[in-house]
Amino acid sequence: PVILDSRGEASVWMAASLYTLALYSATDVLIWTIDGLNGADQTTLALLAASGGSALIGYSPGGTGTVTTTVQAKLRQTVSVKDYGALGNGTTDDTTAIQNTISAVGASGGGTVFFPTGVYKITSKLTINTNATFLKGAGRQASILAPIAMATDHVYFNAVSDGGLSDMAIIPTGAQTGSTAAINVYNSHNVTFDNFLIKTNARTGVIVDGGSAQFLTTVSNFEITSCAVAGIQVGSASYFTQDTTIFNGIIASCGHGILLLNCSGVYITSVDAITCVTGGISTNPATGNKVTACFFTTVLADSTSAGPGFRLYGAGGKVTDVNIVNCWSATNYLSGIECSTACDGIVISSSRIINNRTYGIYLSGGVNYTITGNQIGMNSTQGSGISHGIAVAAGISHFTIESNFSGGPLGAIGILTSNLQGYGVLVDTGASDYFNILGNDLTGNVTGALSNAGTGSTYFIANNLGATGGTSGVSLTNQNDWTKTQRLVGLQIPASGSGLELGYDTGGSTSYISSFNRSATTYLGLNLQAGAYNFNANGSTALTISTGQIATFNNSPIGPTPISTDSSTKLATTAFVQNAIGGGNRSLVGSGITSGSGTLIVTFSTS
Repeated sequence: PVILDSRGEASVWMAASLYTLALYSATDVLIWTIDGLNGADQTTLALLAASGGSALIGYSPGGTGTVTTTVQAKLRQTVSVKDYGALGNGTTDDTTAIQNTISAVGASGGGTVFFPTGVYKITSKLTINTNATFLKGAGRQASILAPIAMATDHVYFNAVSDGGLSDMAIIPTGAQTGSTAAINVYNSHNVTFDNFLIKTNARTGVIVDGGSAQFLTTVSNFEITSCAVAGIQVGSASYFTQDTTIFNGIIASCGHGILLLNCSGVYITSVDAITCVTGGISTNPATGNKVTACFFTTVLADSTSAGPGFRLYGAGGKVTDVNIVNCWSATNYLSGIECSTACDGIVISSSRIINNRTYGIYLSGGVNYTITGNQIGMNSTQGSGISHGIAVAAGISHFTIESNFSGGPLGAIGILTSNLQGYGVLVDTGASDYFNILGNDLTGNVTGALSNAGTGSTYFIANNLGATGGTSGVSLTNQNDWTKTQRLVGLQIPASGSGLELGYDTGGSTSYISSFNRSATTYLGLNLQAGAYNFNANGSTALTISTGQIATFNNSPIGPTPISTDSSTKLATTAFVQNAIGGGNRSLVGSGITSGSGTLIVTFSTS
């Protein structure tokens, strides 16, 4: 027998054999027994303790349809950098251990390189050049890469299909130099960067560099701060990239928030670019490069320190087919949105552009703009009347400005109580042509509603509100010249003179379709002066009105207006001009004279 101690315990040593154990009371009464108990098998223990011991232990996930495997197979589904010796203590150089982990995962056909909670110091670039290799941390505040000062990229994806980085941070301890980035992806596709943080000391946060196989890159759920060049760069001077999606992120205090250099198919949604220097959203393609087919939706460009919110510029290249929809640009050092000569085919729609130091929207060059449905106001904070809501530089053609509000007050921005914009819309002096300015609310500006000094011949300005107040609610040049293909509707009537004069005779006599002279209180419905007035179609005379066919009618009930009895051949044997306002004078042009206030019936000959 083995006698138990006062605690009811005993140490029992058994060899590698089968045993029966029985427990009896002090009076020799059986209490408990067990048969077939195996003694300590030192060989088995040694096997389990060896490197392959986990392969001897089964694992079942549980649940219907699951497959039983081994603990080793289960653990190898994710490889930790600590498996290869990384410590993550912030002081030990973990570069080699991490790179060895990445290489091993890539060699096995891809998988996840896991970074447990820790700070991982690296002293050189980490390179991923095998397909389907993913770097994953325990959270962007938990797993941190801490590069020292270096002149290379921190993490470099080179010519891979699938792969990415997620749930971790890159926070350099020293300044990065050169044309480098915290994350650089080159000539790769289907690469995703998600739920990550890049903070301080990086030249650029993420570069989507380009190459023949560079497409389908996704950058999402991120925070990037204090990068010297840009938060995110798409394309480069040397490489073109396609189909980049950027969404749900914040970029703060970088040189540019997002910088587009050479790319197409860029989709940017729900991104906040704040307190950047040169531009919140910027383009700058070099000669021979392009930025095209870009779509910005619910993007905020706010509080730049030296540039505009949206900066659509070029360095010799082209910026085409850009859509800015449902965006915000406010409190920027220059304009809310600026477009240069590089631009062609820009749409700015349903956006809010307020409280900027200079213009709301400034078109300094380019062609083919559509600006519609925007809220623009409280701009020109540099001083009253200096800048305007929408300003179009000289010589820009083919643009439409429609259904915008450009004035003030607009919204509650800080302590601002008044709008300082000069004009709601201004077209600068020069050869601008082929444009429409339609249906805008231009009320509440300092200088006036609309100023058009374009000298082109084909444009349409209509139904714009706010043509009151100031020295000139609407300033238009040579609008009485019928040799121009233009149409004006709803103009302000000035303090004196004719309010609307349409029609021009090269012989020197002016004719009016409609005229109102405030000082003389004279209304003229039709006033064709003596002379010949031709209305032409395709170069041939459609209608000639000669002296004998002059007709004048008005609203004042002061008696009939005499009509010529000239019986020379007319366009029709009988024609009439009838005042459309009841109680006025009616006059008949033809072979006789008819006047009065009754019903006038005229019979035309079959010829």
